[in-house]
Amino acid sequence: MPDHTESRPFVCNICGKGFRLSSTLCRHKIIHTQKKPHKCEVCNKSFNRSSTLKTHVRTHSEEKAFVCDICGKGFHQKGNLRNHIMIHTGEKPFQCTKCHRAFNKMSNLKFHMHTHTDNLPYQCKTCRKKFEKKTDLKQHNMDIHGHDDE
Repeated sequence: MPDHTESRPFVCNICGKGFRLSSTLCRHKIIHTQKKPHKCEVCNKSFNRSSTLKTHVRTHSEEKAFVCDICGKGFHQKGNLRNHIMIHTGEKPFQCTKCHRAFNKMSNLKFHMHTHTDNLPYQCKTCRKKFEKKTDLKQHNMDIHGHDDE
């Protein structure tokens, strides 16, 4: 397991991310270009790394090399299995800095953070409660007020 405190002397001049090895920095820099030389023969989707293409190709097959030891569910990618296991463990490593609510995925935390902004354009005409998404307002109206009016 890598030591996260180790020195990272090679820094990307575009995004500032640091790398321990210059070879890793070189491999990283390709994400900042539009070059995607590795193409899937099944769906023609292009990727900037051969390893990403290799992972993608598995989605076209029945092969699910990463299997949950607890429930037997299979996954194409190791990261998806890692995220799935948190369902069994109850682990929620991503915590909101404003209300301290915790989530098992960073994407869920990012979506949650919108609740702390003033960007709530949909307002209930009955009780004046505001919502970020129109679907949430409609659900609120059905659940609370018994109608679908916006």
